[in-house]
Amino acid sequence: MTYYRDLSPSGKKIFNQRCLRLSRYLKFKGMEGLFVTDEMRLRIAASLAQLTFGFTQYHLPAFRKILLYPNSFYHSGWKKWMKGFAAGNGVIALSWSDFEAGYANGNDNYNLGLHELAHALHLNLKQGFDSDPVFEFFFLHWEDRSRQEFERISSSEGHFLRKYGGTNMHEFFAVCVEHFFESPHAFREALPDLYLRTALLLNQDPTNAGEDYRCKIAPHKEAQLKNLISLENAEYKEKGLNWSHYLIATGMFVSPPVLLINLHDTLILPNLVFLGAGCFMLLGLAQFPWFVRKGWYDYPIFFALYVLFGCGLNGTAVCALLNNHISTGTHTEVHKIRKIVPLDPEVDFIQVEDPRFDEFDRLMYLESRNSRPDSVRLFFDHGLLGFDNLRELSPVYRSDQRTSIR
Repeated sequence: MTYYRDLSPSGKKIFNQRCLRLSRYLKFKGMEGLFVTDEMRLRIAASLAQLTFGFTQYHLPAFRKILLYPNSFYHSGWKKWMKGFAAGNGVIALSWSDFEAGYANGNDNYNLGLHELAHALHLNLKQGFDSDPVFEFFFLHWEDRSRQEFERISSSEGHFLRKYGGTNMHEFFAVCVEHFFESPHAFREALPDLYLRTALLLNQDPTNAGEDYRCKIAPHKEAQLKNLISLENAEYKEKGLNWSHYLIATGMFVSPPVLLINLHDTLILPNLVFLGAGCFMLLGLAQFPWFVRKGWYDYPIFFALYVLFGCGLNGTAVCALLNNHISTGTHTEVHKIRKIVPLDPEVDFIQVEDPRFDEFDRLMYLESRNSRPDSVRLFFDHGLLGFDNLRELSPVYRSDQRTSIR
């Protein structure tokens, strides 16, 4: 890659690290018998590293799956032959021969890898997944200010950008990216304003190879741009739901009945459990924007942490109560019965003299008998978290006749 060769030693080191991480992060699958080699993985990772080299957030959480075809392929859904696509379901497909051809000729403004990855970068933002703050901040400004140039492509011949860019704004952005990297000097001369906006959007300037493509703006241009970009454009409007929203919602609706089931035989006040679980849920909601900003929910260890805190009730209180059912010991207690209330012919509700058990009415039931017991023996398992689980109630009679029930 000419782009890579012109980097400084420190720039190459950063580029190499990103390529390695992206080659491991992306999931590749060979199609039509194609065997995916390490070279293929690294070269596609390098294409994404090139596109996002100006970003601190350089991976695309919405896109991890790469389908590689040997050549152009037929898409049965769209019923046409294709060289590649980036779909909303998180899949990028590429023809390997066309990908190679895009880099073999570095100044024809046709580069399949950059084109489809530009679509993926745009869709990643549009679907509400984590995007680099620079790209997220400038995209609406870029889109609004570039629309006039987009309309010129369709209405005029001999435009600097190839005519396919006039299909729609998605293709316009992808075509701009191809020209931006393959003919940066000609692009800057032909369309200086659009080139500047694209340089700001991607936070790099391919004409500035001597400084690792650092994007430098003249002071008067920078002041002008600050006046153009309003706070309303600071966030991309077309946000969508991703899996972590549904995870939180699932935790909120599914966990209450699960909690009640787990609380049935545990000596812990339900109000305290729901209060603590609610706090964890609020914590999950509060840290969600930061968590998404980092894009960490695509990594297993951070996924586990978000499951623990992000889904609130279901991820914290329920797991804790399940762990509390792991017994670390047993003990028994005998308590005098203060009151017996018949509920139906088969079950009696009992109250004992120890006031500690007044809060645990849900546990104090015995099978009805002809004779009334004086006391009740309670068998406990001591839980891993320190809470007792009531395993068995056994009535105690004056005559020492004992009948155990669960």
